[in-house]
Amino acid sequence: MTQLTDRRILVTESYPDGRNLAARASIYRYRRPPLDLAAAVLAELPARRGLVVDVGCGNGTYTGRLRAERPELDVLALDLSAGMAGTVGAPAAVADATRLPLADGVAAGVICAHMLYHVPDPAAAVAELARVRAADGTVLITTNAADDKAEITALWRAAAARATGADHEIPDVTEHCDLDRAQRLAESVFTEVRRIDLAGEVSVPEPAPVLAFLDSQRSITGRGLPVDEVLAAAHELVAGTIAATGAYRFGTHVGILVCR
Repeated sequence: MTQLTDRRILVTESYPDGRNLAARASIYRYRRPPLDLAAAVLAELPARRGLVVDVGCGNGTYTGRLRAERPELDVLALDLSAGMAGTVGAPAAVADATRLPLADGVAAGVICAHMLYHVPDPAAAVAELARVRAADGTVLITTNAADDKAEITALWRAAAARATGADHEIPDVTEHCDLDRAQRLAESVFTEVRRIDLAGEVSVPEPAPVLAFLDSQRSITGRGLPVDEVLAAAHELVAGTIAATGAYRFGTHVGILVCR
């Protein structure tokens, strides 16, 4: 199986619909300071008319906000997962980020939120974002920094070791295109790239949201592991931490790249 095919299968298996993504996003209600990332991204989109493309639209967080808050824009949602694209409302289509079904220079704005690390060739995807952007348009890329959620990766590793009696390499899907790499790729094709770093801490007072977060990652992070047994071990570890310290905490670090 080629890397390209493998990553495409992982994306469609992990996101057949919006449930995993919703479960993952819900834990950020415990983030301090609070962050409305969609609002922060949309604030960087200049006031103008025209087409805005949400590449990798997922469950429609950005598409929905744009359509509700910026009715002067024509918003097109694209996603590799038919299940995702089918839930956000028309116009929407299934599309590969490395081969966008759009003419050159057609988009006043392009949003690419938390999806470059799923693309086998992120450089090709960034080149496509630049290709479809109008000369005076804006591309907004969000992704995680290398230190984002390091404690969650460590939790997977510790729980897997407890459940299986052996050490396991735990894949971090975002390292394929973290914030630093995304910035370098953007700087190679855009004249201006401005980076906004948004760091914080998630402090969860009970195990259930943490376990739901881990469960939503089972198709990728838990691949090849006895996930139910690992989650049971993770529950013990998280519950122990909460009993000892009052909360389970992990760091979060996301960035926005404003590209013109």
